[in-house]
Amino acid sequence: MALFNREDEFMGKSLVSQSTVAKTGEVQLTFENVSHGDYAISVMHDANENSELDSNAFGIHKEGFGFSNDAMGMFGPPSFEKAKFNFKGESKVAITLKYM
Repeated sequence: MALFNREDEFMGKSLVSQSTVAKTGEVQLTFENVSHGDYAISVMHDANENSELDSNAFGIHKEGFGFSNDAMGMFGPPSFEKAKFNFKGESKVAITLKYM
C-alpha cells in the first residue's frame, strides 16, 4: 500500500509505503503521523512477492489492485484527482481490490 500527496508523483514516488501479509477478507494498515491534506492511496496484492503488479501478454493484471475512492482509470491507473481524499485527522479509507 502506498500513500501519495502530490499529483506529479502519483504512482511514482510515494510519500510512504508499507506492506503486510495478505489474507482472505479484510486487511487493515495504518499510516502514522500524517498531516492534514489531500492524499491518494494505491494498493496491490503481490501474490508471488516479486514486488511487481504482474500482467499477462495482453496487459491485463494477474494480481489484485485498488485505489482510494475505488477509483479506476480507462487505460491505466486513475488520476490523482479521482483517487484523492481530504484527510483531516483519524479516518478510515476502504479500498476494494479488483481482480481481472
